[in-house]
Amino acid sequence: MGIPLEALVGRHGWSMGGRRRRPPFFQTKKVAILGCTESIRYAPWTDPSWTLVAHNSARNLMEREPDWWMDLHTPACFQQKKKWAPTYYTWLQEQHTPIFMQEAYPHIPAAVRYPKERILSEYRPFFTNQVAWMIALALTEGVRDIGLYGCQYKADTEYGIQRESCVYWLGRFEGAGGRVH
Repeated sequence: MGIPLEALVGRHGWSMGGRRRRPPFFQTKKVAILGCTESIRYAPWTDPSWTLVAHNSARNLMEREPDWWMDLHTPACFQQKKKWAPTYYTWLQEQHTPIFMQEAYPHIPAAVRYPKERILSEYRPFFTNQVAWMIALALTEGVRDIGLYGCQYKADTEYGIQRESCVYWLGRFEGAGGRVH
């Protein structure tokens, strides 16, 4: 079922710390999507005009708490022990920063249901990675600038198949008048 809306948001849809828990999700018209590769060091950490959205696996690379985390995997995936983070599931349960997830899971208080149906009603379903889902959400939120930091998809790795989807959504974003940094 999920957590009741009034438990997640204040009177005007804002949670503790001023972070949106329902649309529009982003506080600014600039969104930096943060991943785990070397270019994350160029993220706009100190620029308040950017909303930072980070993949949970990048949590040890953060120079500050992002405005949003994202983990759109199934519970079977995020509940299993991971080599890179043996206590990951516990970490999810203890978060206070909102986390885009497939559902607003009651056992993860910061989980916010990603609006998948809204995205799929507006766009073609070409998603092979979480970055693509975030770019599509940014399009529906009226974001004007997107920066990708730490989000490289090398063709010769397991992430190579994810590259095309990311490039497609960046093209859609630019085609709609957005700027990619």
